[in-house]
Amino acid sequence: MYVRTARVATAALTTSILLTACGGSADPSAPQTPAKAVLIEADLPEDWTAGTAPAQSKSSPADKPECQLLVDLAEGVRPAPAEGGAAGASFANAVGVSYKTSVFELGEADAAGFLKDVESAVGACGAFSVSAEADGGAEASWLSRAEPLAAVSAGDGSYGFSVTSTLDSDTSLHMNVVLVRQGGLIATSRSSSIAARPDAKEFEAFTNLVAKKLTGQAA
Repeated sequence: MYVRTARVATAALTTSILLTACGGSADPSAPQTPAKAVLIEADLPEDWTAGTAPAQSKSSPADKPECQLLVDLAEGVRPAPAEGGAAGASFANAVGVSYKTSVFELGEADAAGFLKDVESAVGACGAFSVSAEADGGAEASWLSRAEPLAAVSAGDGSYGFSVTSTLDSDTSLHMNVVLVRQGGLIATSRSSSIAARPDAKEFEAFTNLVAKKLTGQAA
């Protein structure tokens, strides 16, 4: 649910992650299943620990159909059917910075088309509203906006976007999403924060890790 995203996004993203950016060409022996390609705790710096990332089957409704795909991805709802399954994980470091990732398989042609669909949705969406359950159980409608986001250059293609939702006159929820494709696999990186936008350097570093694991370049 959208409200769950808002409630868990209160940790400030204030710590720099000193990681090496991904580079080079993909390893031909790269993992071919979501379970093998998703990040695990051993892939991360020592001060990071694995959490839980329960899969969501339904996201909050957007008032524009062309925006629903973006809300799905921002909330962690994976497209279905996934040809070869899906896997997800969440991580936090010692000071509470948290990110989530998922890997799902669509088949190579469908995966390439999926990235294009996301890009088209961002271009068509613009401003929209999301219906959600506010604190206390009341129904709320949050004005939101989707915009392109610079993405790491990795794998067979990548694309990023952000969604900013106004929760009230003083509070906004900022969500960043980057997708990286390798063959028929797509990996997502997601971060969210209330009040301030997620730290760009931290998010890029985490996305680099996701891309390295997906393309078989992780140490």
